[in-house]
Amino acid sequence: MIAYGITIIDNSAYQKLTRLGADMLKINKKCLGRVGQKIVGQSQTHYLRGRPGLNRGHGTLATSLHYNFKDNDTIFVGPGVMYGAVHEGYAYGRKWAGFVTIRPRIARVLHFKIGGEDVFAKKVNIPVRPWLEPAIRDVFDQGIAERTVEATLQQELTRLERAI
Repeated sequence: MIAYGITIIDNSAYQKLTRLGADMLKINKKCLGRVGQKIVGQSQTHYLRGRPGLNRGHGTLATSLHYNFKDNDTIFVGPGVMYGAVHEGYAYGRKWAGFVTIRPRIARVLHFKIGGEDVFAKKVNIPVRPWLEPAIRDVFDQGIAERTVEATLQQELTRLERAI
């Protein structure tokens, strides 16, 4: 399975906000969750739609994409299906470029269907079609993560201020 770990901590801002105690942990988790949502959305709308082999933004791969919290300051984003890693270019414990060759492990041949017809093959070359890593890069390089965290932080601080 492929997953990317993302940690968001700005030490100077984090230290200023530590006096919020338990509220800061909840706020940090909410910020990370919203960044995770942005990555999932970016991947589904920009990298899983209209691409050969990944041409559906609503198929099994797209709907299996999720994020999980490792702890209060780290999330993992990844698919819930094994073949997502192969399309991304990960197989057999390493990152591949160009294509990944799939071979049967138990049977003598691979068996799958294309257009409802049975296909048998001793190996299949699947072209690498990155769909998660570019979405993560977009979210951070285009400032989406920063704006999301700032907006979430502002909303939560305003909410806490009203409660005082």
